[in-house]
Amino acid sequence: MLAALSDFGTTPPAVVAESIVRNIIAHSSGPLSADRHFLQLLVLGNLRNLGPIIITAMESLLTLFKEENHILYKRGEASGEARGIELAIGVLLREGKMSEQHISDTFNISIAKVRAIKRRLKTSTDS
Repeated sequence: MLAALSDFGTTPPAVVAESIVRNIIAHSSGPLSADRHFLQLLVLGNLRNLGPIIITAMESLLTLFKEENHILYKRGEASGEARGIELAIGVLLREGKMSEQHISDTFNISIAKVRAIKRRLKTSTDS
């Protein structure tokens, strides 16, 4: 895995990336171990701007690897959804057309969360 940081000489980065991915597949004790090693490889590869090359190697060698199934993708997706919901709630609160209870029921979140968003809106408009 540390080979991602080494001097490749005249070997193309894509060939080195494929070799590293093959070694991870061969020497990992299971899928969780392999996933951990792939994540570490991506971190190391990004230090040398090799992230896209490594992802391409992973996609070509792993039939099960899909970016959408990766934990970091899912975490980012959930974060984006949560931010979108907060923005929508902020718009509804500013318009004043829906009660806090109705917003809570519509978005399936607690009244306390709606009130926290309302407080943040109030403090951001006050400053």
